[in-house]
Amino acid sequence: MDNVRAVKRGSGMLDAGWAALLSDLKERGLLDTTLVVWIGEFGRTPRITAQGGRDHWPRTFSVVLLARPTSQSSTMVFGSSTR
Repeated sequence: MDNVRAVKRGSGMLDAGWAALLSDLKERGLLDTTLVVWIGEFGRTPRITAQGGRDHWPRTFSVVLLARPTSQSSTMVFGSSTR
């Protein structure tokens, strides 16, 4: 399967699970007191390989932190990679 279709398929499954978790926490009254951490074990290269995938990029990775809103912006980015 090519990378674009694989990411689209995987993202759909991930979106459904993420939404279900957040909905469940909200329904139980736990969303305002829970820190949700979503982290991968490694990043991926920005280039698609000849085989249609992306290689591991061990020096970077992504993290999503979801917590109760604060007085700061609800979206923050810390750090970046130029490689």
